[in-house]
Amino acid sequence: MTADSVIPGSEREYLRELAKKLLGYARLPVMAERKRLWYLHNRLAGERPMVVMEEGTFLGDILPERRCAHPLAARMERRLRIHWGIYCPWCGKTPLTTGF
Repeated sequence: MTADSVIPGSEREYLRELAKKLLGYARLPVMAERKRLWYLHNRLAGERPMVVMEEGTFLGDILPERRCAHPLAARMERRLRIHWGIYCPWCGKTPLTTGF
């Protein structure tokens, strides 16, 4: 049995939409600039300090309520939401870290 045959169609569509949004954010010019800056930073040639925020301890407080009920779909949704966390579409701020 495949994941497609188990996860309800509405949840599959929702996950696809989340993935498309994440891909759209990943393709923004600001992300290419962040990638460039991190590569410089990791080569000890950074132009400015880089900031990392580890949100694991309060992730449950900042992620929106899950919409997927199927266990596999819910895990996928959580992973997409975590990666999407650098932007905050559910709170109307895009992106959160522009000033850094």
